[in-house]
Amino acid sequence: MTDVILFLDQFKRERNFASVLSQMNEHTEFRSALLHQIERNVYPYSEYASWIAQHFFKTHPHYFEEWVPFFRTIILQTTNHSIQRNVTHLFMDKKVSVEEDGELLDHFLKAFASSDSLPALKLTSFKAIERQYFKAYPELIHEVALIMELHKEDKRPSIQSIRRYFYKKYTKSLKL
Repeated sequence: MTDVILFLDQFKRERNFASVLSQMNEHTEFRSALLHQIERNVYPYSEYASWIAQHFFKTHPHYFEEWVPFFRTIILQTTNHSIQRNVTHLFMDKKVSVEEDGELLDHFLKAFASSDSLPALKLTSFKAIERQYFKAYPELIHEVALIMELHKEDKRPSIQSIRRYFYKKYTKSLKL
């Protein structure tokens, strides 16, 4: 594990994604050790590992499905905002088989609705709901619309941008 900590210390200084992504792709043990650093929730290593994971699975999406149970557990257990945001980001990028997972959906809905969630987590939670659940459960569009109304008074540009996007894309669905 010390090797991963040393690696993350070096990564913190250089932020060389090309190097880390190729190492993770080529060395399964290293990939596993780095990803398991996320669940340890040790600052700043877990945050950096979750950030690297976000970039890794965007570049190598074919590995993500096997890691879904691991990241699902992290999302449901962590209270660390940075890790929540980075791991939720994984679920907004790629469609995986979680549409039957009501607990995960509930978590995304709560994170999106919560006044305690920062805008980046709200955005990734909304996008994860949209990507993972809307097609299987179009009735969720109406539930998300209710949450959008809760955010009407939130004047932060990022929140208003989410609202504009939602209503532009889903207004026809809401009229059915």
